[in-house]
Amino acid sequence: MKLMTKSQQAETYLREAIKNGRWAVGERLPVENELMSELGVSKGTIREALNGLAGTGLILRQPKRGTFVSRVPAVGNVAIVSEAKLLASQVQYIDFLIADLAHRLIADSGYRPVMSIGHGNGPEAFISSLHLFERSVMKDTVGVLNTILMADVEELLAAEGVPCVNINYGVPMHKHAVLFDGIKAYELGAEVLRACGYDDFAVMGVDFSQELIGDAIQQANRQYERMIKARLRISDDQFVRIPFTLDYRDAVPVFREWLERPNRPRAMFFTDDCLLEAVSPLIMSLGVRIPEDLAIVMVSNAGRRYTLPMPLMRLEFDPEILVSTAWDMLSKLMNGEPVDQPVIHIPPVRRNGESL
Repeated sequence: MKLMTKSQQAETYLREAIKNGRWAVGERLPVENELMSELGVSKGTIREALNGLAGTGLILRQPKRGTFVSRVPAVGNVAIVSEAKLLASQVQYIDFLIADLAHRLIADSGYRPVMSIGHGNGPEAFISSLHLFERSVMKDTVGVLNTILMADVEELLAAEGVPCVNINYGVPMHKHAVLFDGIKAYELGAEVLRACGYDDFAVMGVDFSQELIGDAIQQANRQYERMIKARLRISDDQFVRIPFTLDYRDAVPVFREWLERPNRPRAMFFTDDCLLEAVSPLIMSLGVRIPEDLAIVMVSNAGRRYTLPMPLMRLEFDPEILVSTAWDMLSKLMNGEPVDQPVIHIPPVRRNGESL
């Protein structure tokens, strides 16, 4: 377990003091020198701790007046709903990353983060496996961040009066959701390829049609694909679909078959960075030259490195922005504040590379 820094320890100490009523809302905290003496730390450490508390809204720092308590940390659990097979998967790293980011944000805001991990085939089996809906757990739960694309989760929480914000990719299936803007990623990918002269290109993506995620979700996914085809002006023949598995084992044979097609497109848009990672060893072993033999654009996540020995043209999402936006929305719902924009799409940022 990673040890807390001195500033994190000081921030935790002060948060607990506020929570336990040492200073009431509106009351001024001691000056920095007094806090330094009490905690036995430097001025820089105290200032960093106070900045952290100010960032979560617990205190308000007013120049020449002092530092005041603006609210008391709430007591209660905030659950993070995820799926066991995704958290354990080596290729679905984004689920673990989102859960980790959410866990830290919740804890930093004074709530107790609780992982609620489900399993089973289909919505009914999955939901019945969640300890979240046990009465002893639900009574202390004040909010939920849901990463699973199942409408039933939000509906059950609404019946319990527990606010929920969903974190998904592409399809806004819920009342309150923050999403990676998949449509924007597709549009940018097609725009980049056509600007470089690749009017004929293939799109490799994951096919979830065999997943037991409920009829409503399947219908939404089909509608989503039709929307993509219409906006990008591409045909069904341009899609290379990889059946979803936890290790993407079908990616290599399907991609090899596509590479061997006569008159295949000279460019491919990978909509999942894990798919490109899965086929990268094949690309290198066959001596496929990039971009001479195959031009590549991919959807990526910020900061990830790849096997291919060149900077890749990427449409990059930042998971930290996604999770912090979802947490801001959930915080408003838990505090009874209005949410002006219940569905927020987080667009990707273009990162130039040498794969075109």
